[in-house]
Amino acid sequence: KMVLTYGGAIHNDIVAREGREKWTFGPVLSQKTKGRYVEVDLVVPEYIKDNDAWNALPWVRHFNKDAYPLKTMLMRPTAGSYVLIFPRS
Repeated sequence: KMVLTYGGAIHNDIVAREGREKWTFGPVLSQKTKGRYVEVDLVVPEYIKDNDAWNALPWVRHFNKDAYPLKTMLMRPTAGSYVLIFPRS
């Protein structure tokens, strides 16, 4: 069986960031699925901005949105955590 959820790049974090524990469901799902939970963030590169919200994501500093503008990219910032970045639209 599989459960899929969609919405937000924070709520699904496997490890809740400080101060966001109340509304991050990833840790509970990871525990309930005995570690079979996978966090996937879907990103449109045009939405990435130089601000606190984006810069708080650990993978952003390693991503160059001009390097492969027409390619889909998959990043794995931590075990069980993936970021799928769509081509520039």
